[in-house]
Amino acid sequence: MKETFVADGKGAELIVVLHGLSGSPTTMKDVCAAAGTARPDADILALQLPFGGPLGSIARTPAESVAANVVKRIDAAIEQRQQSGREGRYDKIILIGHSFGAVIARKVAIIAHGERAEAIFEPRLAGFRQGREWAGLIERIVMLGGMSRGWSPAAARDWTTATWWTIGSWIAEFMALVTFGWGRPTIAYIRQGAPFIVQTRLQWLALTRSSPDAKLPFVVQLLGAADDLVAPDDSVDFSCDLSGVASEGFALVELPFTTHNDAYVMSRPTEDERKIIKDAIHAGNLSDVCMHSSLPEVTRRHFLIFKRRERPSLVKQAKWILFERVVRDKPRSLSDIKINWQLMTDIPEHFPDKKATNVVFVIHGIRDRGFWTQKIARVIKHVVEKENVSRPADLRLHFRSFTGSYGYFAMVPFVLPWIRRWKAEWLMDRYVEARAHYPNAGVSFVGHSNGTYLLSRALKDYPAAQFDRVVLAGSVVRRDFDWISRLNRQQGREKPQVGEVLNYVATHDWVVALLSKAFQPARFFDLGSAGHDGFNQFRTDKPRGLHESRFVKGSHSAALVETQWDDIARFIVHGRPIPKPPDADFNASRSWFLVAMSWISTLLLASVLWLVLGVGIALTSSVFGGGTIQLAMPTFQEFGEWLAWPGQALHWIAAGGWIEPLLQGMSAVAGWIATLFSGDWIMPAWRAFVGLIGWFGDALFHGRISLPSTSSTVWQFNPWRAAVATVYWWLVYIVATRF
Repeated sequence: MKETFVADGKGAELIVVLHGLSGSPTTMKDVCAAAGTARPDADILALQLPFGGPLGSIARTPAESVAANVVKRIDAAIEQRQQSGREGRYDKIILIGHSFGAVIARKVAIIAHGERAEAIFEPRLAGFRQGREWAGLIERIVMLGGMSRGWSPAAARDWTTATWWTIGSWIAEFMALVTFGWGRPTIAYIRQGAPFIVQTRLQWLALTRSSPDAKLPFVVQLLGAADDLVAPDDSVDFSCDLSGVASEGFALVELPFTTHNDAYVMSRPTEDERKIIKDAIHAGNLSDVCMHSSLPEVTRRHFLIFKRRERPSLVKQAKWILFERVVRDKPRSLSDIKINWQLMTDIPEHFPDKKATNVVFVIHGIRDRGFWTQKIARVIKHVVEKENVSRPADLRLHFRSFTGSYGYFAMVPFVLPWIRRWKAEWLMDRYVEARAHYPNAGVSFVGHSNGTYLLSRALKDYPAAQFDRVVLAGSVVRRDFDWISRLNRQQGREKPQVGEVLNYVATHDWVVALLSKAFQPARFFDLGSAGHDGFNQFRTDKPRGLHESRFVKGSHSAALVETQWDDIARFIVHGRPIPKPPDADFNASRSWFLVAMSWISTLLLASVLWLVLGVGIALTSSVFGGGTIQLAMPTFQEFGEWLAWPGQALHWIAAGGWIEPLLQGMSAVAGWIATLFSGDWIMPAWRAFVGLIGWFGDALFHGRISLPSTSSTVWQFNPWRAAVATVYWWLVYIVATRF
């Protein structure tokens, strides 16, 4: 599965082919052949990417590094041509990618054109800020089932795919957890809303808008009519590809009877087949022609039995011809095969609203459905109306708002870092749409509870994200969050990542004081007590632009009461907190009792978890045991044994005590494999199945479970205790997922 580079073309064109997940240059051989037919004098470079091959799904190379390496390989191909003594230089470059490879192809074009101040590059791409001289040579990008917005379980076409994607997401997070972030699979980088995919979309927007007169690549998406992985709103990025100038450089072409995994499978047509397909395209009945000229064909194997079904015989040839055209023909010549994107969706407007000067995100927090968000957005617009009375017509403000919800969010899911990060990905996917629809608008943010975390995560993971004014209420952000670097202009930026910040600190915010602060000592959880203690930098450095309102009366939602709406609105509109005289809504200090409890919040939380889990385990054990629940402190001897266990484990590892059990395990596995192939497992499996049925019958009718080889009862089943244990765990589940 090595790269292939056919460099004997006589022309001055370079075609770069990028495979998808678990693919290879070999799987793209039909694409290379069709591209060679369309442009017979071009050099064709088919690269092997890190996420290729059978183990591509568990590859761990960051997507930014993959794209950067492709850029370097194109550099080498250009230099190789110059050193080979061949006449002239490349004057055209075509990037072709399937699925994941299509995302990389777009990123390669972005890197080649260099960084834009409106959407700066990621740290891994810091060495590519100046771009490449050959950027203007990229004529077009051809995507075969390209994921423009990334994948997500919610966008899957069927429940099985959604299930596998969900399981894969959790496995990816587990790998990242045990490897401290190093083991995150490459495929996770193009999850919908992930930093890589959002950065790519924002950078594409910045590229098309900052260079309206420049020669930008023509983008073509070839999507299978039966594609079961790429959703319609993913195949066409309505926010980016069809925004402003970019809409003139995009075309969507549908491949008949094609799924996601065979979009790159094509066959060279004969002259007769070519004529039939061309006539069908001209008549507008390509699918009918393919369907009616079908022949029986072996399509798949199911439990060692070949199944036959009717399959269109001209599909592969039709794909070849369509692909040839999008690689060879001029954009205007594709009008007979491209789809009118306006017919694909019922959303009323996709074109940018250039009149808007500001857009404000109002995002709710945990245990909240966000009904108040629209009310605050309404008050902000009301303040804008009063402000516009004294402004000339050409200087008036036009605010838009986003008050969408990511759904109800309970406390226990909120504690899990990857769940919160997925919510941040949801937010940033909407952020891209806002930047696309309101190109001249600054973005501001009002967040409560988990909404404040989403903002902090966006500032950390998405360098291209920028916010004018930010209001934090019931903040769960860490106290040591670095605001200074965000409030100051950094290299490559025209303005700071954040303009002004207002943080509300409440008097009785027990959610932050007892829950978020309990996790603050462990950086892994990325939670803190800014809504209870305030930010460290506000106390020590007093950076310009960082403001705090201390101490608003109330608990976790104290800053969201109606008397604060006008203050929030004036800050979002004017950018400065309104000086407050003595106010009935504010106190000079916080609750001393809550402050004291917050200092031992970690110990309190650990005690509660210990108690809940301990009682549950005891109740579960009582179902088959003696039925007693004992709460007792460990003895000094037991405590000493617990402390000595880590040392004993290290000694066991150093002494090689693990070698013999490992060899025994390997021997046992080899024996199991031998038994599997010999068939000796069939009768024991049948006896075990019969015994299992007997166990269920004994438990159901006699309330006991016995070993099949003896009449003595092993476990005495108590249905009443089982009911109590079931109710207990059900209540724990309800509290964990709803409270």
